[in-house]
Amino acid sequence: MSVFSLMLESLSQLQCILLPPRAMLLNKLSRNSLAVVFNFGPRAKVFVMALLLFLLSPELQIEAATINVGSSCTLAQAINEANGATSNVGSCAAGTDGAGEAGADVINMPSTAGTITLTAALPVITSNITINGNGWTISGDGKYRVFEQHRGVFTVNDLTITKSRSSGGGGAVWIRRGEFFLNRSTISDSVSSGSHGGGMQIDRTGSATVIGSVFSNNRAGLSDGGAIYNLGALAVSRSSFSDNNATISGVGGAIIHVEGATSLRVANSTFSNNTANMGGAIYITNGPAVLTHLTITGNSAMDKDGGGGIYIGESGFTCVALRNSLLAGNMAYTQAIPGADDCRLGAGALVGNTGNLIRTGSCGPALSSADPLLPEISSGSPAVFALPTDSPAVNAVDCITGYPGDQRGIPRPQP
Repeated sequence: MSVFSLMLESLSQLQCILLPPRAMLLNKLSRNSLAVVFNFGPRAKVFVMALLLFLLSPELQIEAATINVGSSCTLAQAINEANGATSNVGSCAAGTDGAGEAGADVINMPSTAGTITLTAALPVITSNITINGNGWTISGDGKYRVFEQHRGVFTVNDLTITKSRSSGGGGAVWIRRGEFFLNRSTISDSVSSGSHGGGMQIDRTGSATVIGSVFSNNRAGLSDGGAIYNLGALAVSRSSFSDNNATISGVGGAIIHVEGATSLRVANSTFSNNTANMGGAIYITNGPAVLTHLTITGNSAMDKDGGGGIYIGESGFTCVALRNSLLAGNMAYTQAIPGADDCRLGAGALVGNTGNLIRTGSCGPALSSADPLLPEISSGSPAVFALPTDSPAVNAVDCITGYPGDQRGIPRPQP
């Protein structure tokens, strides 16, 4: 007898069974609930097992949709389709509202790169979506935030987001809830005119992972976090932050890690020419943070004790691990007169201060305070300051497991 016939026979023996939607059944049916069902006897056992096999059959599994943006399928329409808000608008393929077992719905920009200039805000992201940018640029035209995420897993690959503007948090991207992944992309020239996070804001119910990306020339119009304002969980690797700015009274020219935020992990990244009142590159208010293999140079704080490169801690509960990082050429200003200031401790604690080259500041003993001989101009994208062969920083750090290559992907000696 086939599984389907067995299921029908079992159904005929049951007087009244209300079946929930497939996704709800698969997500909610726990071991305890199965045990309760099984107590009804052998017929119920046969029915449940047959039903599960039927629901899990390949014929019934929902495949994630692939939606191609083109002349008759706009990006806004594609996002609506992926959110499940419409069905086959124009030539857009129908989305799955993120219910596909194969993963997120995929939106592909055309293979020949170009620019989209928004004339209205894009739909909010409310499902699992991946956008393959294929080198395209989305401009907010100085009027609109490009992406706002309310739930789901949202991934952006190979895309430039520029000239975005919002009166709320996150000039270019606001992650209110869910997981956000930014890969090989750029966020530039964006402003949060009335709030924090010129490039991006991550709320407490959100997380962001940034890999191989660039944040440049973003500005927090109200106060803090010229590039990123982190209230949630933030992980950054192989990326660069340059020319970002918090307002004259703001903190965290590139990144601010706010009190109560979940976590901050930054590795293999470069911070240059960022500006704030305190924490020219990074300001860590409270909570755990791990900073590994960073180059932080040419950043500025307007406060004389502000930490031109990094400012750590407003409370004794701030614990930061700074490892194998190079801090040099950062400034803090006293009555408009610059003074070298690479790292500054407030009331926080710097733990794991290992393998660092810190030229000046109050962050405790470093491996070295020698001049690293950094070049004046960065190269590449994301930008790096490649060390000359005679730099005292060459081969001077401790080997750390889990970091096989540098920002450029060049292998490091391993422990």
